[in-house]
Amino acid sequence: MVQILGRVSVRDVSQFLGVLSTRGAGLGMSHGGRRAQVFRVSGAETSVVLLLDWESRAAFEGLLADPAVREMMESSGATAPPEFTIIEKLTELSA
Repeated sequence: MVQILGRVSVRDVSQFLGVLSTRGAGLGMSHGGRRAQVFRVSGAETSVVLLLDWESRAAFEGLLADPAVREMMESSGATAPPEFTIIEKLTELSA
């Protein structure tokens, strides 16, 4: 399992969520996607942050290589290509 932090600039958050929750979810699952959490950046209404759980780095790279993903991102209202960073959990702390 690998986690990916993504940042996406969008024209309209509702449009982005609509496409992500339908077409994007299907594409993601077909390439090893397990879970997606979506956040809005406070004070930046058109900036979205994703926290993705993926089967493997290779599976995520397969998603990025799929031409259907570019079409999906364009239809979602993304204003620039998303930025993705592979992250590794070091620990979990609780209060």
